Amino acid sequence: MNTQNGLVETLSVKLHRMMCTQANRDYLGSITIDQNWLDAAGLFEGIKVDVANITNGERLSTYCINGERGSGVVCLNGAAAHKFNPGDLIIVIAYIALPIAEAKTYKPRILLFNNLSEDQYTYDKELDAILYNKGILPSYKILEKEKHGYADFELTV
Repeated sequence: MNTQNGLVETLSVKLHRMMCTQANRDYLGSITIDQNWLDAAGLFEGIKVDVANITNGERLSTYCINGERGSGVVCLNGAAAHKFNPGDLIIVIAYIALPIAEAKTYKPRILLFNNLSEDQYTYDKELDAILYNKGILPSYKILEKEKHGYADFELTV
């Protein structure tokens, strides 16, 4: 475990099984994500993220760019576009540096996208309706805290 100043990096946010909608090789770099999804995850423009391609096994680090709200865009830009194609399933991961004791009990925010079978993962249908009514696209599900131990989801839109 690599620690610096008594801190350790631990999972903060995971957007699981998003679908890449675009790959733009002519842009300078980064990943563009629908602003609704960035808000729901607590991510913001410029934050460093790792992006893992479930489809082909590639993994890289980059930073987020705000995508058009409600567009559903997930676009890998620049050099990353050579490693990702529209239709690829991806995972976007952000980390937080915490003291070791705090990291052991920290609960990350996990968003599951609906490429998953409802038989495999549970979700809160009432929460889904609330998110839809607040303008968040209904194409992701939040794991339930009671069943999976993840942090409460608070919407700030």
